[in-house]
Amino acid sequence: AEAIEWQATRGARSGRVAWQFVTDLAGRRGVEIRR
Repeated sequence: AEAIEWQATRGARSGRVAWQFVTDLAGRRGVEIRR
């Protein structure tokens, strides 16, 4: 739900922006992402 709201507010549809959301959200939660 949070991701959908984030996309809606920015009108983002690209995978790159989706990845940015994941890294940003994880960063705020102190989670390390391994690609």
